[in-house]
Amino acid sequence: MRNLKHYLSFCLVLCLILSSCDEEEPTVSSEPTLDIQSAVISLPGETFTITGLISDPAGIRSIRLKYDTWNLDKNIVLDGGITQYELSYSFKIPDSEVSGSTHTIAIEVLSAGGDMNTG
Repeated sequence: MRNLKHYLSFCLVLCLILSSCDEEEPTVSSEPTLDIQSAVISLPGETFTITGLISDPAGIRSIRLKYDTWNLDKNIVLDGGITQYELSYSFKIPDSEVSGSTHTIAIEVLSAGGDMNTG
């Protein structure tokens, strides 16, 4: 009987210890910062490079560049642990584009905390 009480006491203490170890990851929420020029003045057939710095203290999960008119839809997936990313993405402006016209490329950044910023 005495061994049974010790066993039950041990099981109770073990359950209390294990239940107190259920710690959740803290959530960090912040809006990503974009230091990028997203307007493009077209030169048909030429290659254009979008460059800039993207930062977020919560971490960067993904970056999406989108412009339907040129069929541009690039999604850059990161691990979420990166807090700064030097963007450098090149693409060819379609030959059929009007020379000197201005176009705005949508840039969406999703932070590791789930916040989105569009530039």
